[in-house]
Amino acid sequence: FPGFTFLGWYSGSTLIPTSGVWSYSNITSVTAKWQNNYFVFTENEDNTYTVSLNTAGKAASEIVIPSVYEGINITALGAEFLKAGANVEKVTIPGSIKNIPDYSFQNCAKLKELVLSEGLVSIGQYAFNSCALTKLIIPSTCTTIARQAFDTNKSLYHVYIPSSVTTIGPYAFDALDSYAYICTEHISIPSEWSQYWTKAKYYTSCTKLVESEEYNYVIRSDYGNLSVTILRLGEQTSKLQNYTFPTEIEGISNIIVGQYLFYKNLYIRNVNFTGVNRIEYSAFTSCTNLQSVTFSSSLTYIDSNAFRYCSSLLRLEIPTSVTEIQSCAFDSCSSLEYIYVPSTVKTIAGYVFDVCNKSTIYTDAHSKNSGWSSNWKGSQPVYYDYVSIGEEVDFNYVIQSYMDESYVTISKFKDSAKLKKSIVIPDQIEGISDIRLKDNLFNGFNELVSIDFGSGVKDIPSNCLANCSKLETVILHEGLTTISSKAFYNCSKLKSINSPSSLTTIGSQAFDYCSSLDEIVIPVGVSSIGNYAFDDTGRLVFLIEASVDQPNWSSNWYGTSMSRKTFIHDYVSMGEISDFKYVKSSNKVTETIFIIGLAEGSTNLNLVVPDAIEGITNIKIASYAFDGNTLIKSVDLGHSVTAVNGYAFRSNSSLASVIVPTSCTVIKDYAFQSCSMCVINCEASELPSTWDSNWNSSSCQVVWGYTR
Repeated sequence: FPGFTFLGWYSGSTLIPTSGVWSYSNITSVTAKWQNNYFVFTENEDNTYTVSLNTAGKAASEIVIPSVYEGINITALGAEFLKAGANVEKVTIPGSIKNIPDYSFQNCAKLKELVLSEGLVSIGQYAFNSCALTKLIIPSTCTTIARQAFDTNKSLYHVYIPSSVTTIGPYAFDALDSYAYICTEHISIPSEWSQYWTKAKYYTSCTKLVESEEYNYVIRSDYGNLSVTILRLGEQTSKLQNYTFPTEIEGISNIIVGQYLFYKNLYIRNVNFTGVNRIEYSAFTSCTNLQSVTFSSSLTYIDSNAFRYCSSLLRLEIPTSVTEIQSCAFDSCSSLEYIYVPSTVKTIAGYVFDVCNKSTIYTDAHSKNSGWSSNWKGSQPVYYDYVSIGEEVDFNYVIQSYMDESYVTISKFKDSAKLKKSIVIPDQIEGISDIRLKDNLFNGFNELVSIDFGSGVKDIPSNCLANCSKLETVILHEGLTTISSKAFYNCSKLKSINSPSSLTTIGSQAFDYCSSLDEIVIPVGVSSIGNYAFDDTGRLVFLIEASVDQPNWSSNWYGTSMSRKTFIHDYVSMGEISDFKYVKSSNKVTETIFIIGLAEGSTNLNLVVPDAIEGITNIKIASYAFDGNTLIKSVDLGHSVTAVNGYAFRSNSSLASVIVPTSCTVIKDYAFQSCSMCVINCEASELPSTWDSNWNSSSCQVVWGYTR
């Protein structure tokens, strides 16, 4: 008995010897006698004792305070009973002590074990402040715990508080173990408990706290609904690589994984959550070797940070039973590739899948649920209407379905396909002819020269072929409706792209920096063109089927400048004849031929415009038609040319002669800009009033009344 030396067994005042023969026929009782070594007893007015420690007691490693001394009850501890006790590791306080005074065991830096007995009523302020306690069970008779009573017990992780405790002061359980849990029988925290009583995780409605070799757990009864929360792993359990949670504990199947349960555990590799209903805060945070998790069909809730920084986790399939996932639950799971989130999840907080940079998220929801945060997914791609995934030789794809209509999204081309010069997208995949493409799908395919989008593609998404530096030819099919923003951005060698009549939308910067594109048809059905759709394209002829630009075309749809851009409305067709490439235009009243440049392969340096093309004599030279040509020496505009548009022959440095017929009633400004060596021979006898004032801006020599 710590603090006492055993003297022997006595009959009255007679010591019973421990050897020899002894007659005990007249003995009715025996008494154990002890010699006090640690304690000083002070008699109180009510015939009880207050106990204090002598010098030897203050130096002891274990103190067991007696409840009775010489037949008299011990009911009180002396002031600052063992404050700053340097050696004490264990203290047992009997139930006869009703109140533990202020500062009684403060700064007992080695005090790890404390046994409190039924009968205790109150614990004074700072009573066990700055000790080394690990576990604490408050007896059911206790009603009051004063301020900072157990503050700064940095190893204290296991605390049980009965419903008898009605008052707890500020910071009573502050600065405990980082993973401490406090269990109380109260259904809710009493208003008499300070709002600052603890920063630790606490559980209410607790009925039983159990320690076992496998794990510690608490049984809770929330309005009759029993659950078991696993609070701490046993030493051997914490070193397992594979762990399966029990389906039930003490007959209870509602299993909760407590906060920090596997926090920073480097052993665990695979976890099966059989029977688990909830996973609480940071339960698996920084388990950097965790590779797989299998959730149960009873799981409903995943708390904040639950699997944060699990950098080896590869695949994640959330069961349909889950209704709520809190913030950062899977943040920075940097190896995750596949994530499935069912539409039945009602709440997803912010950054749940943030910095999962390798992952793709799949969900059978048609769109983001209203309860999903705007930043729930981070920057990861999401496939809605998800059914299944598949793959072909060159690419992976996703089968999706909405309102019984199935479609396929090509999600990723394989690395081997990035070296191909030509790609053809199939018209159907698994019998489905609605083919969709992921944004950025071909972005940076530096070897790609040609692509055929197939008949199933209705929309070319944003950045789809951006920066394909060798792309020259694009084949589109009827049924395509949309070319999205930056779809062909910076495809600097793109020369040819057809425009199906089904096209309705061209997004902003769709062809920005396509500097080799010569002409493009804009079908009559195109109702929307975004900002700068054709910016920085070089010489480009717009073949516009509509008579005028449409109301929903951006005011700068063609780019920041109209320079080197030719606009021809009422477009019908394009062809070549002798040395010229031309465009036919018709507004249902007048048919017009626009010569837009030289025919492919033409080497003639002395050009003669025919008097009729396709039987049409209304012939015009389009703006910029021969802009920058340094080889042409002479041009005869024939007898039918009616107009020469702006910059048509700009910078033709070798051009020496032009014949302009009397049929030409219009010459626009700068038509012959920088052709200073050219002689312009006009059949007209004088300057027509319908020619622009700057038609001869370079002051070329002009001969009026020229005859052939």
